[in-house]
Amino acid sequence: MHPLLRLLALYRRHLGLAAVVIVGLGLVNFAQPATAWLVGRAVEALRDGSAVRRLADGSLDASGAWFWVWILVGVTVLRGLLQYGATIVAMVLGQRLLHTLRDRIFDAVQHLDLAWHRTHGAGEVINRTTRDSDLVRDAIVGGSRSLFELLMVVVGTLGLLLWYHWLLALVPTLLVVTAIAIMKGQASRLVALDRAAAESYDAVSQELSEGVNGVRVIKAFALEGQRVERFTGKVDAFTAKARAAIRYTAARLPFPQLIVSLGHVWVLGCGGWLVTRGELTPGDLIAAMMVIQGLVFRVEAIGWLVRMFADASSSAGRIVEILDAKPTIAQGSQGGAEARREIPAGPLGVRLENVVVRIAGRPVLDGVDLTLEPGTITALVGATGSGKTTLAQLVPRLRDPESGRVLVRGGAGEWIDLRAFDPQAWRRRCQMAFQEAFLFSDTMAANLRLVRPEADEAEVREALRLAAADEVAAGLSEGLEGRIGERGVTLSGGQRQRVCLARALLARPAVLVLDDATSALDAVTEARVLANLRSHLANTAVLMVCAKPATCAAADRVLMLRAGRIAAAGTHASLSAGDPLYRDLLGLDREVAA
Repeated sequence: MHPLLRLLALYRRHLGLAAVVIVGLGLVNFAQPATAWLVGRAVEALRDGSAVRRLADGSLDASGAWFWVWILVGVTVLRGLLQYGATIVAMVLGQRLLHTLRDRIFDAVQHLDLAWHRTHGAGEVINRTTRDSDLVRDAIVGGSRSLFELLMVVVGTLGLLLWYHWLLALVPTLLVVTAIAIMKGQASRLVALDRAAAESYDAVSQELSEGVNGVRVIKAFALEGQRVERFTGKVDAFTAKARAAIRYTAARLPFPQLIVSLGHVWVLGCGGWLVTRGELTPGDLIAAMMVIQGLVFRVEAIGWLVRMFADASSSAGRIVEILDAKPTIAQGSQGGAEARREIPAGPLGVRLENVVVRIAGRPVLDGVDLTLEPGTITALVGATGSGKTTLAQLVPRLRDPESGRVLVRGGAGEWIDLRAFDPQAWRRRCQMAFQEAFLFSDTMAANLRLVRPEADEAEVREALRLAAADEVAAGLSEGLEGRIGERGVTLSGGQRQRVCLARALLARPAVLVLDDATSALDAVTEARVLANLRSHLANTAVLMVCAKPATCAAADRVLMLRAGRIAAAGTHASLSAGDPLYRDLLGLDREVAA
């Protein structure tokens, strides 16, 4: 099914409003040929003397003429009221449709996993939610309305012409069919041009987003001129593609409009000939000219309609790509009885068995085995690009391995495949804090309570204390109710990391994964955080991706990842003493030399 027709199905949620619009517009547009017919009857009444009569005393009786005046005024007023009402309802329908469409897109984007988001930038997603949704709404509501009105005018016009004489309707019908065929042949090319322009606009939005979000880096390296030049280049590329679409429209769409306009000439010539033969009255000819003039007037907007639907078709295709995208990790992904298993209560262990992950065909993890036991802290180290973050993402199931299994063990001692659980329910038990700490533009308390909305103030403050972030909240003018700015811009990198760690701790996780989540902390603060984790997470299995010797020393054991495998395992002390690769990785010999 065509993407635009699929999105048109969203009307089913607003069928009542859609029916009101259709009925109203149908009456309005059928009133146009009816008005022309009435004008023709009025003209004939004037010609045969029934509208204005001379009385015996020589005065004129114009009551018949006033009858036709009031009839035409009444029809015009009624048509205007119907037009006004249908327009208001169509506007309401358009806003509701836009709301529904954007909700569907946002819902789909939120449920797509990281594998999808890695290949689709924020600018692209924002454009599809805003610009593309607006274009689809305009076509489905405004465009469909105009198309429906045009159809009503065509049917009414050709029907009235056929009523008067079949010759009057013959040529205009052929001209309309020919124009439609020509425009249909042009539409696919115009859709392709508009899609290219839309994709170029995505690049503009992405560049703008990076220019705003990366403004500190840009200023730090004096890159303002370079970024402006890059942005200008993106805008120029978009402008060139938009102009190509406009040129195509301007060069080709006037021709079918001209073809339909020839119907005006035909009705005038053929109608005059029929009048001379006595097969058509002058009043009927005037009515025929009025309706064909209305048709020509409507057809003048057909180029705008074609362009609108071409834009909307391109945008609908881009939106449907999001709606049709299937997350590789879906809620209750196994779908059977096993997918409904409850996550065991109490402490949980996690095991990776012969896990393999490939990215772009290259094995990042190749047969990894490890076990995270409750109450233990496991440090994971490795060179840049060794797959540490990829491995860490397997535990909260932000991605799945190509082969191998991730298992969870509860109090009963049974190892259960992680895919048997609802991913959302699992992530509430398994929290992850990232190196790139992200905070929403909201209050400190709101950011923390995202994981546990019911948490009271005492619990919030305890989580902040464990993450050594209590002084961060104290430093805000309004404390926990102080706003921290977009993406936490008002806080330093270390402060954001501590607040994000506090958020994870507030969830009381059974499993905690820290992906270099303390990298921006100074040694004293990090030691305090690690000590708090040790003393207050007695039943939590902790996995820390790290690169600092002090962090590794705080762990119960250290795993060294190399070439996609666990190359070494042991305590920090044992690896430091017996593994030169480990010492080199952490720079221990360089520290001694210094």
